[in-house]
Amino acid sequence: MGNPTLIWNVSHSYISGILFLYIFFHFSPDTFSQNKDLDSLWNAYHQASNDSIRLTTLSEISWKYLRVNPSRARSVADQVMHEGDSLGYDKQEAVAMNYTALTYYLEGNNEAAIDMFEKSHERAIELTDTITIAATINNLGLVFIKMGAFELAFENFQKGVDLAEEYGDEKNLCTGWSNMGSTLQLMEEYEKAIPYFEKSIELGKKIKNLATVYNSYFHLGEIAVKRGNLDIAKTYFEESMQGYIAEGDPYGKANAFIHLGQIARLENKFSVAHSHLDSALALTHSLNFIESIDKAYNEKAHLLLEEGNYQEAIKICQQVQTNESISISNQYLLADFYWIEAQCLAQLGNYKKAYEVYVNHHALHDTLFNKDKLKIISNLEIRYQSAKKEIENKLLKDQQRKNEIAIVQRNIIIVGTGIILILSMVLAFILFNNYQQKKENNRLLEEEVDRRTQELQESNDNLARFAFITSHDLKEPIRNITSFTQLIEKRVQTQYGENEELQEFAEYVVRNAKQMYTLVDDVQTFTMLEKQSKELTSFPLSSVIRRVEDALNQKIFQTKTQIVYEGDLELNSNASLVFLVLKNLIENAIKYNESDPPIIHIDHQKTELGSRITIKDNGIGIPEKYRTKVFEMFSRLHDRKKYSGSGLGLSICKKIVSQLGGEIWVEGEEGKGSTFYVSLPESGELV
Repeated sequence: MGNPTLIWNVSHSYISGILFLYIFFHFSPDTFSQNKDLDSLWNAYHQASNDSIRLTTLSEISWKYLRVNPSRARSVADQVMHEGDSLGYDKQEAVAMNYTALTYYLEGNNEAAIDMFEKSHERAIELTDTITIAATINNLGLVFIKMGAFELAFENFQKGVDLAEEYGDEKNLCTGWSNMGSTLQLMEEYEKAIPYFEKSIELGKKIKNLATVYNSYFHLGEIAVKRGNLDIAKTYFEESMQGYIAEGDPYGKANAFIHLGQIARLENKFSVAHSHLDSALALTHSLNFIESIDKAYNEKAHLLLEEGNYQEAIKICQQVQTNESISISNQYLLADFYWIEAQCLAQLGNYKKAYEVYVNHHALHDTLFNKDKLKIISNLEIRYQSAKKEIENKLLKDQQRKNEIAIVQRNIIIVGTGIILILSMVLAFILFNNYQQKKENNRLLEEEVDRRTQELQESNDNLARFAFITSHDLKEPIRNITSFTQLIEKRVQTQYGENEELQEFAEYVVRNAKQMYTLVDDVQTFTMLEKQSKELTSFPLSSVIRRVEDALNQKIFQTKTQIVYEGDLELNSNASLVFLVLKNLIENAIKYNESDPPIIHIDHQKTELGSRITIKDNGIGIPEKYRTKVFEMFSRLHDRKKYSGSGLGLSICKKIVSQLGGEIWVEGEEGKGSTFYVSLPESGELV
């Protein structure tokens, strides 16, 4: 049997309970001994050997009083500030102001707390007291949480975390993460809250900040209960319970007992639930911890209701309703007690009384709803005033900074004017000479660069011309050697009949002459690539493929090669160069192919960067280790007797594709064919 108002109870009790403990656990100075009682601290104060130790001890006394007497804590903190001011020792001033703000917070004077926290923060910045800087930012967040301004609180905790990371302050970083997780938990952003608790636990274990570790386990348990993961929740609460016992923290221990009792109730383990809740009540009564007493009785009443022990449940509800503190501290909890009593009375058949109690529940619930609306308006006012004050402070600081800068600038101008006048003349003379020298050096450098560039261009042109003429002039004698060798072969056969040895010699000469001719022709093609037209035009891929088929018509016919392609692709490139690439790739696909028949698939597609052409064959393939080597000049993987060629075909392809601003690569397996990919940009100039 559930009750929707229970969510309000857990949330609001959590704000004033658990976050209250964070102040004590996370911001006590490391130098303070938590085991000293107040009497021994006062003795240490009176026996202190110097002012520094005396003021530090007095700050610790103020901290100790925070737990038991906030008013006395404020009085001691005022003494710290007064003595520090009179002695000229202001190191503890920001700390004392922070403690004073905490006393206002504990007394419920939120406006005074915010004002004093901000003053403490500003003083800590002046003193470069990084620990107090982070502490005041965190404590401001706690005030905003108490006021229900969760988003503003989260912003403060985030600032504190950023500062802690900047200062390398792992303790306040650990605390800040935990508080950020708690704020998100209150906002019911559970998925976002969990990582902050996990980071806090990890860092807390590393730096031995165990109080934060146990509280983070506690909050993870609460989230697990919200999600219905009771086994996980129980594990978290048991972890926190062990920590609270080890740390001697009865408040945390009591709250852990309450939640373990709640889990046992939800699991219908009523005897276990009673045991946990009785332990919680014993602890909370001994401490007079009112809010936890009310929470424990609330959970006990729910347990008795579910057990069917209606009289005992009604007794608890009526007993708690007479407690005046509950109407002040948590009226949401009081509304839940009305609801439980009404349910029990209805189960006992006392419907009239049940109706009267439910009317009280409903009236209180409506009152709280109206208060929540007023709180929302109040939170908006808080955010507005906070932003307004922040802007005003920033403007004041900016104005102060401007005034200081103006004074410094005026002094600098007065002192430095004469020096600047003298130095400016010297500097102007030096700069003028440097400028003239630099100008002359630049002129000489440009002339030298132009001269060498021209020499290099002439050398390249001469080299290309020489390669072309040499290639062209070599072709004719090679053709003559081939032709006359074939004539000699025929003449020998006519005059002397068949002679296998002479025929073999003749074939050898003809084969090598043809190989030399191919090599010279490819060299000429390679060297002439730089002279190709750089004009880019738009043309269909199919037109280039048809030209290649015409050029290789005889080989295609002799080998019965099948060239398969579908559709078309509009390219914006150089048609002549694309023709040379496809001709070489298709010619290789026919040459290095032992299938019957050779089949070549040509595919194409548009990509983000342009176009990609794919040429896939069923030939002999290329081993993976040679996929880069095949594009090198004069690179051959096979004997010329088996496969003719110069070793320049793929080098020509690579150079052309690079000039077109694209890429070419090959994939496939040995014996299973090869797939060449040619990627071309959408448009651009040849490089």
